Amino acid sequence: MLIHKKIYNKILVVAIFLIAAGCDKNSTPVNPIQNNPAATQNSVVQPPVTTNQNKETKPIAKECTEAPATTEIGRDVYPIAEKYKHLQFLGQLFTASDCSSQRLSKIFGVKGDEYTQGALITLNAAPSVEFLSTLKTVGFICSEQKSESTCIQWQLDKTVKVLGILKLKPYANEIKQDDCYICG
Repeated sequence: MLIHKKIYNKILVVAIFLIAAGCDKNSTPVNPIQNNPAATQNSVVQPPVTTNQNKETKPIAKECTEAPATTEIGRDVYPIAEKYKHLQFLGQLFTASDCSSQRLSKIFGVKGDEYTQGALITLNAAPSVEFLSTLKTVGFICSEQKSESTCIQWQLDKTVKVLGILKLKPYANEIKQDDCYICG
C-alpha cells in the first residue's frame, strides 16, 4: 500500500509540474528550469501569468462609443458604420451588433431579444438563392406582385428575434435601402 501511495504522489507532482508549465494532454512538456537560465533546481515553478495587457485587443470603433443623436420626437439614433451607411434602421442594428450586446439593446425597436419594428427593404437586384432563403427564414414576404426569385421589395410585418434579423447582415451590400414597417 505504501508503494502505491508513493507512486500516486510522484504522479501528482508530475501533473502539477506539467500544469504549472502550461502543458495540456496534447502538448509537449517543457522544462521551465532548463529554458530559464535564471532558474535553479530549487526554483519554484509558477504558472504563466495572464493579464489584460497580454491579450490582443482590437480597437473600438468610434461608432461603438459615440453618443446617439436625438430626433425631434425624442428617439435616439445611433451612429452607423460606413459599410452600413445606406441602411437607416438596419444600419444602426448591424453596427450596434458589431459593437456589443449592451449597445445592441439600446437600438430603437430592440426589446429584449426581439426586434419589434419590422422592416421594408429594397434590394439592389433579385436575391440569390441563399439570400432568398434567408429572407424567408427571417419572415420577410415579397411586397411586389411577382415571383420571389425576382422580387426586390420585401417587408417584414411582425416582431422577430434580434438574432433572426441579424441574419441579413452578411447581405447588407445587397440591400439598397430600408425603413421600419411598424414604426410606432
